[in-house]
Amino acid sequence: MQTLEWAYAVLSRLPELAGALDVPLDALHERVWPDVAPRDVLGTVVVFSAGDPSDRLGLGAGPRLGSVVPLTVRVIVAAPAYDPAAPAARAIYDRLHGAQDEAVPGGGRMATCRRLTGIAYPETTEGVQYRHLGHTFEVEID
Repeated sequence: MQTLEWAYAVLSRLPELAGALDVPLDALHERVWPDVAPRDVLGTVVVFSAGDPSDRLGLGAGPRLGSVVPLTVRVIVAAPAYDPAAPAARAIYDRLHGAQDEAVPGGGRMATCRRLTGIAYPETTEGVQYRHLGHTFEVEID
């Protein structure tokens, strides 16, 4: 899916995100995962997923012009508070919200990306507290 290809290309090479996660830029790809991060990944991770696309049609239900896709991006940190995830979530917002007219690595173009909502929720797994902090964006793909 073009939205996932674009999101991975952007997030896995984002210097501000690498800085927020305190990892070298060339190792950032080990912290950015579509859908679910592997269980053996240590440290803070970024997980992104795309929802079902809807068609963007021309006037009068004319030809299909592209797709609008919800993109959810979450920073997941093992912590009792959201503060450790905030710099990474901010770096993601700063890069994606308002992005326009970018090439998709597999072909096509990302026309626009805008933030729809924020995400913040706790989770406890095997006695470890995690915090999820991020955003849902609306991505238009041509």
